[in-house]
Amino acid sequence: TKGTIIDCIMTNDAYENDIERAADITTLLIAGHDTTAYSIAWILKELAKNPNEQRRLRDSLRSMDPKDWGRCEYLRKVIKEGIRLFPVSPGGSI
Repeated sequence: TKGTIIDCIMTNDAYENDIERAADITTLLIAGHDTTAYSIAWILKELAKNPNEQRRLRDSLRSMDPKDWGRCEYLRKVIKEGIRLFPVSPGGSI
């Protein structure tokens, strides 16, 4: 699909060959999968420990059309707080 990260890698002339492209795509998929799963797991754990926050997020999302969830300010705050509390990088958050 045009405009995706993989499309940008595949059409970028900075790569010398397809082996370099494949290496970057593999790294992106593996690293992106692990870090996303890590973040989601901790966010869900924190929501499970905080039923009031879980309810507030659920209510916020239920009040919106699912295609608009990307603009949900409360969801954005929950994700940012989860990443702040449990950063993926070993050095911690700044």
